[in-house]
Amino acid sequence: MRYSVMLFALLAMVCMARPVSSIPRLADIWEENQYIFPFVEDVPASLLFDGVTGLIVAGVPTGDLAMTLYLLGDSPDGPEVLASGPYQGEYNFAKSFAYWIPDEELLEITFQMPFSARYAGASYQWLGSELIPVEWLSGDPSMDALMNIDSLLAIGEVAEAADELAMMFYPGHYYSQGEMTMKFLRSAHEHGLEEFRTGDPEGAVELFEEAEEAVEWLAIRYPWYRAYEDSSGFSEADISNYSTIGEFTMIANDYGFFLEQSGDYEKAIDVLYGVLTLDPGRMVAYLNLADALWELGEYHNAVDQYLVYKQMMEALNLEQDIPARVDQRVLNYSGPQ
Repeated sequence: MRYSVMLFALLAMVCMARPVSSIPRLADIWEENQYIFPFVEDVPASLLFDGVTGLIVAGVPTGDLAMTLYLLGDSPDGPEVLASGPYQGEYNFAKSFAYWIPDEELLEITFQMPFSARYAGASYQWLGSELIPVEWLSGDPSMDALMNIDSLLAIGEVAEAADELAMMFYPGHYYSQGEMTMKFLRSAHEHGLEEFRTGDPEGAVELFEEAEEAVEWLAIRYPWYRAYEDSSGFSEADISNYSTIGEFTMIANDYGFFLEQSGDYEKAIDVLYGVLTLDPGRMVAYLNLADALWELGEYHNAVDQYLVYKQMMEALNLEQDIPARVDQRVLNYSGPQ
């Protein structure tokens, strides 16, 4: 019964079809913009009558964020107006899509906003010469992904957050590289410390490795802990708007420490050299570097780093906080001083 009513309405509408030229404003807009108006996809043959080979959606602005939509029939004699209806909301015909939804017998049109994942649109019931609004549509998948990333990073789900990041459209219009880099590094650091405190340095390293994949995808110079040759390079980079050198090298130093504690001494050394290149005053990095060098059997280099660490600690009257292994290793390798 529903199909019969709709078929009757369509037949009646075909009899009332008008050429585009009969609507002056539409005719002018059609002349200038016909190539950006979308064809309706998935139109069943039952909706095409009297030589109409396809359906097109066009629009004529009627006010701020409002227009009249026209459903046009494409035919050898030129486009004909089959139906019209109101639209309210953002629109952008340069990136527009129209579909026929057979299960619901609705016409749907959506517009994606320029340089954004944000969209707006509407679905319509087509009755005779009228397009009757059924639902207004809007959303922004990239903004949703951004919120999901924040939620996932807050609970230490770094890999899942990286997956969300990789799926975002127009990412540069939603965040800066430096901002997102620090979000991932802070999450890996915070939750890596929790892993380490429970006796799992390997788990801490895994979180940083997951963050590294996201940071590399963000196009920061790889590896991230060697991305800046000195403090001026850091200060001139976008990341300096979202972090200090002190915070950045603290995070990198702890990463190097987790690597050393998990037995990956070579990478730990690479990370820690990067820390000291950027921030030569970070005392604990000399200790961590010396420990990693010692474990690799590079005793001479290790002792050099232990001595720098000792001198810096003594200059601050912190001799009592120097780990016993420092003096033991320096003496064992160098002999009495």
